[in-house]
Amino acid sequence: MLDFSVHVVGLIGFMAIGVAMVVLGRLSQRLGKVTHARPYFVGNYLAAGLIWMGAIARFYFITGGQGNSEASNGNLVYILLIDGLPALGVTIGLMVTWYYWSWLLAERD
Repeated sequence: MLDFSVHVVGLIGFMAIGVAMVVLGRLSQRLGKVTHARPYFVGNYLAAGLIWMGAIARFYFITGGQGNSEASNGNLVYILLIDGLPALGVTIGLMVTWYYWSWLLAERD
């Protein structure tokens, strides 16, 4: 039972990061509209999609009755879906968000 609840909490964490990427995308879209920046904010939506695809894959493996240790033993597809997609999504989201919002750190008195 404890193993299942750990998987569910991990799934909720993935979904929360995906929602955060959508929020950053919306904020970046509004900022880009004001500053007439190129629409790089689409990268945040792409990042959210990759993270959610990883969450869907995790949900599939949870409901399929396979735990992490059983499914991940040498299974490249499992590793790419569960770890690779969210990692790629977070990396893309970080780069796009840094591009749009780095001016906040550059402001000095």
